[in-house]
Amino acid sequence: MWAKIVDPALLPAPHAAAIALWNGMQGGKLYFDFLTTVRRTAYAVRSSGESLPQTFVGLRSGVALALVIVIVAEMFIGLTDGLGQRVFEAQQLFEMPDMYAAIFHAGALGYGLNLLFLLIEKRFVHWTGK
Repeated sequence: MWAKIVDPALLPAPHAAAIALWNGMQGGKLYFDFLTTVRRTAYAVRSSGESLPQTFVGLRSGVALALVIVIVAEMFIGLTDGLGQRVFEAQQLFEMPDMYAAIFHAGALGYGLNLLFLLIEKRFVHWTGK
């Protein structure tokens, strides 16, 4: 089913050939219908705009997850600087105001990145009705 909406030009040659074969099968006969493949490819390109809202939601979620992973990785890898290292070091030295300040900075960074992606989403996906 997915082969009908995938752009063969975006795939490596063997995959594009397999999709062209799949698109060409009708009634047990195997033939290449170039015009049908071009029409389906043009439809896939036109309809790719419909997936932009979900794409931007995925990007925002990915940025949030990446920020959490980077900060946690900084805590345990043993770097000498970074937000994760500041939180970990302040925790080990019982410097609670510094620890909460670093946690607040990490939250502010995440909030700022989320706002940035919301602005980009409003710029490119203006038809969602938000």
